[in-house]
Amino acid sequence: MICGKKVTATIFAVMALALVSSGRPAMAQAVGPSPIPGQTLFLFSFIGSGPSTFSCNEGGNCTSSFEGIANGVATGRNAQVSSNFSWNFYNLIIAGNQICFPVDGTGTVTTKHKGQLDFFQVGLLCGPAGDGFSPAPAAFNGSFLITGGTGRFAESVGGGSATASSNPNGFVQLFVEGSVTWKGKAPRAG
Repeated sequence: MICGKKVTATIFAVMALALVSSGRPAMAQAVGPSPIPGQTLFLFSFIGSGPSTFSCNEGGNCTSSFEGIANGVATGRNAQVSSNFSWNFYNLIIAGNQICFPVDGTGTVTTKHKGQLDFFQVGLLCGPAGDGFSPAPAAFNGSFLITGGTGRFAESVGGGSATASSNPNGFVQLFVEGSVTWKGKAPRAG
């Protein structure tokens, strides 16, 4: 019985090695026909990170924005990402020891060779209650909707979920995941 397990494990290891070393690039998972002729619908995600800024005026209108680097499916490596949120300080929701605000904003991912993708985002921005609110540390949970693009992203359609978190120093990590169309076949994964 032990010999059979070793043979099975060896076969799986050889098959995995053959798949990894086949030399063909991994492709993003196509999920079906696109609503736009000449485009492919595929699963889409990226992770972006960078420093943020935050300000509120006397009327309680607040903004937070960040710029950084994104890596992911279709964006490739070292794409430029920017994102911003707006909210009113007086439209707050208190949940336990957290303060939350309905927020909305826009974002852009600019790849090195594939074009630019623009999106709208909406959701809740929450952080610890205390002597006030600062979006550092804080968490955003919401959704995004593709609003435009250039290059491979021209005429793109799509959307999905967006989450972000910031540490006490204002460093943000943004994770976007959903589906999107683009011109041609599905892009390389990773």
